[in-house]
Amino acid sequence: MTDRQDLDRPPGNDILDGRFSRGGLLKGAAALGVGMSPLLAAACGGGSSSSTAASSSVGAPRRGGQLKLGFVGGGTAETVDPFIGETPIDEGRIQNLYDPLVIVNPDLTTSPGLALEWNPNSDATVYEVKLRDGVVFHNGKSFGADDVIYSIQQMASRRTSAPTRSSPGSTSPT
Repeated sequence: MTDRQDLDRPPGNDILDGRFSRGGLLKGAAALGVGMSPLLAAACGGGSSSSTAASSSVGAPRRGGQLKLGFVGGGTAETVDPFIGETPIDEGRIQNLYDPLVIVNPDLTTSPGLALEWNPNSDATVYEVKLRDGVVFHNGKSFGADDVIYSIQQMASRRTSAPTRSSPGSTSPT
């Protein structure tokens, strides 16, 4: 247990005294991160002002290659199922694996995704959705209206944690 006076101690003193606490570790890690940031910026090329150095290291974009990402995991609760994912790591995977019907922009406006247009009837009880042509799943199957209906039914099912489900069985796509 840490007592109140430990919170006022500078980072690292608990280690010098032969004690090690979670709070001390977090304080030390924060101090290290702040102290290392100028070095990391310089190592990433942030300190170079020479246009020759910048132009020699930057080439034309190439297709292919690998992008490796690291995420802090959530353990056994993790999933790649877009209908039950809840954690930030799940959201990161889902956003990188699946395309949405409609994209919600950072300013909360919408842009077309797999749905190019979505037009409601006069009382907004029925929507006509125009889907993007030429979309093919990883298994070679073409994307179509049945896939959208299936996805909406999955979001409305009891097993989902999707925030769009207002009550069990309340959504019935036709």
